[in-house]
Order: sequence, then structure tokens, then C-alpha cells
Amino acid sequence: MDRSSCLQGGGYQSSLFHELSLPNNDIFISHLMYVDDVTFLGDWSEINFVNLNKLLCYFFVASGLKVNLHHSKVYGFGVDAEEVNRFAIILKCEHASFPFTYLGRLVGANMKFAKNWISVVDQDQKT
Repeated sequence: MDRSSCLQGGGYQSSLFHELSLPNNDIFISHLMYVDDVTFLGDWSEINFVNLNKLLCYFFVASGLKVNLHHSKVYGFGVDAEEVNRFAIILKCEHASFPFTYLGRLVGANMKFAKNWISVVDQDQKT
């Protein structure tokens, strides 16, 4: 288990960070990890952002690894741009919107439109 998962595990027990609950309420998702990227998923509340900021500081103190928040982004589902910007300021990072590209794939686009599949088809033909 990596360092951030250990830190997050402690955060859940003390209810510092409230993760995302899927509709059936049996599954909770707090973060997704890929190589050196971590995506945090949680309740949209100011206290959750403040506590996430604290957890990232604790992670730095415990591991010595600094999180580069200047390259981080905050996205909000069903939240207006001003609210996303306000919470991005709490974490001292950028606010962003959908759709965006991650690992060469379009995220958050309406995949019913053929134009949104062009990049997927092009990349798959290259491999």
C-alpha cells in the first residue's frame, strides 16, 4: 500500500474527508490513483476541501513528498464556475471545467456525438 492510501485510511476513520457515495450506498470512492496522479472524489463542501488541504499537508510532513498544488485542478459536477473557483482558492490550485483530456482521452464529453470519438479512434489506430 502506498503512502497516500495509508494517510487516507486514517482520514476516513476520523471522518476528515467524506468520500463519494455511489447510488446504492454500499460503495464509497475516495481516490483513484494512476502512477503519480491521484484524483480525490468527495462530498462538495467547504469543510471537505479544508480537510483535504490538511490531509495533503499531513502527507507532506509524514512522507517528505510535497504535493504540487499549482499543477492541480478542481472540477465540480453540477456546480457553477464561481463555486468551483472559490474552492480551488482553498486548495491554492486551478479551477477547471468539463470536458478535459486525461491520458490522451476525453473526459466528461457527450459520447453520443461522433466528433468526441475521433481522438479515441485515432489513438487506437496508432497502436
